[in-house]
Amino acid sequence: MKLAALAFLSCIAMFSQRSLAADNVICESKNYAAKACLHEGGPGARIDVLQQLSDNKGPCIEGQTFTYDGSSIYVNSGCRAIFRVSAGRGDQGRPRQKVVKSCASISYRPATCPVYEGRIVDVRVLREDSRGQLCRYGNGFNFDSQNIYVTNGCRAQFNVEIR
Repeated sequence: MKLAALAFLSCIAMFSQRSLAADNVICESKNYAAKACLHEGGPGARIDVLQQLSDNKGPCIEGQTFTYDGSSIYVNSGCRAIFRVSAGRGDQGRPRQKVVKSCASISYRPATCPVYEGRIVDVRVLREDSRGQLCRYGNGFNFDSQNIYVTNGCRAQFNVEIR
């Protein structure tokens, strides 16, 4: 019985270390790899860096090393932080829409593909045109609120969610 209670308390301690509070989320890019951390903030939710855990070699800069789409925090390039997700005030009359965009890294050179239809909320590979699965988030493509960035030979049709 004592062993079961001790195991239960250990699980609670481990869980509370990582979750901190309902509005706070730890998300870490380990070894500079891209990572997605699920957190439903709802329409119009905002994200702020509450405490940066990474050093200056892995700064957390919104739109560059971290983004948030209302359901997940995406980190890369060594960004490690405790993020605070604040509830939004709704969609403010602007529903999300989806558009398809092509973007290609020719001869393995980086390329920037602007999206003029609205603010980018999320980007997913719809159809990859390059060979060898080169289009992976954080290691072939990335995005911010206005652009899709491709590199390392990534060529694809992207399903872009905008607001």
